[in-house]
Amino acid sequence: LCVVRIALAAPRPYFWIRTRRLFVQARNQPTPQLVTQRLLDIYAHPFGLERGLLLFYYGWLALATFLVCIMRCETPHSFALRLWRHCLLNYALVVLHRVLCVILFWCLMRSDIRRGIPSEVLEKYSKRLTFGRGALGTSAGHELLGSGDMECSICFGAYVEGEDIRKL
Repeated sequence: LCVVRIALAAPRPYFWIRTRRLFVQARNQPTPQLVTQRLLDIYAHPFGLERGLLLFYYGWLALATFLVCIMRCETPHSFALRLWRHCLLNYALVVLHRVLCVILFWCLMRSDIRRGIPSEVLEKYSKRLTFGRGALGTSAGHELLGSGDMECSICFGAYVEGEDIRKL
């Protein structure tokens, strides 16, 4: 049973790598709204096989604990005691894993890592313009900014004459 459990855990690094790639793709989205949508999609649609393997592991752990409890009640052997300790260690590691994930998340939120859209993605999906109210009266101005787009989507402040702006 332990060999089956280890064999079924072998694909997990593959899913970790795929999930990391999805996070990198989300980070490289051109707008904050698309980043948010991509992150929500990652959590809303996990890999089916990964979810199945995780449920199998939790089921296996519950079944093994139940069987060890029965063994300890009927015949208190040292083998049953070692299995019981093994089950408790597994439960402790599940809890420790969750705690470490929360701590890692907190540290990453507090760290000064490179944030935002990479420069090459920003240049590819946006156009730099110099804001001028005179240009907005022309059809080219309306075509570039659209009608009614007179404030920044990030800070919600009005554009200032001569200010560099980006059109996504």
